[in-house]
Amino acid sequence: AAQGIDMQEFRMTFSYFNQPVGFLEKLLEEKRLIYDECPITRWMAGNVKMITNSTGLRRPTKDNKKKKIDGIVMLLMALAQYLDQEAQQTNYEILWM
Repeated sequence: AAQGIDMQEFRMTFSYFNQPVGFLEKLLEEKRLIYDECPITRWMAGNVKMITNSTGLRRPTKDNKKKKIDGIVMLLMALAQYLDQEAQQTNYEILWM
């Protein structure tokens, strides 16, 4: 926070991704996720493959290096931050532009 920005670690592991993956699925099921129908977003979402480890935790991956999922990973990281700070709030609204 030397420059006034608090940074929070987010590792690309099952334990870090599992909760936001479940939350994103819930938002989609409840039709609470609003997005702009961007073809690039749709393409990245189509490239995501969810994998599950032996303990049932999930995280995104991709089948091919040429396929990009960066936007979806960023969304999951943002949701993790949201969940970390707003875990007790039940009235949520998410807007992804």
